[in-house]
Amino acid sequence: MVKSFPLSPFQSVAVLDHAPVAELVSSVDDRSLLYANRLAKGQCLC
Repeated sequence: MVKSFPLSPFQSVAVLDHAPVAELVSSVDDRSLLYANRLAKGQCLC
């Protein structure tokens, strides 16, 4: 059986910040940028 352990918002940001890929998160409603990790910011993707 697989148990689910949801991440806190702080843990989610830590995971995204240290991912080896550029991560951009946008709003579903108007596609405004909500979050960009350090790699995305370093590549000037946002």
